[in-house]
Amino acid sequence: KEYWAGTDPNDKGSVLALVISITNGVLTLEWNQHNPAAAIPDLRLESSADLGSIPWDLVEEIQRTHGVMTWTKTDPLPGAETRTFYRLVVPRN
Repeated sequence: KEYWAGTDPNDKGSVLALVISITNGVLTLEWNQHNPAAAIPDLRLESSADLGSIPWDLVEEIQRTHGVMTWTKTDPLPGAETRTFYRLVVPRN
């Protein structure tokens, strides 16, 4: 995982950070990917209404690329009574 993220396990300031924001009803997930090596598979963005659910639902497969990655959800967001959890997954080869 350190290899994929391009982070340094010996540097406490070297982290993979996911920034989540909601502006005018648009959900945005943003992260920085530093290592788009061909040997590393594309990412999977998955969602679930319950953290214990198996399997999670595939939202989108995202091609690896170098730099800031952004995903947005412009569909209406669920009401406050409904929770949706998201996760980024690097599939195993």
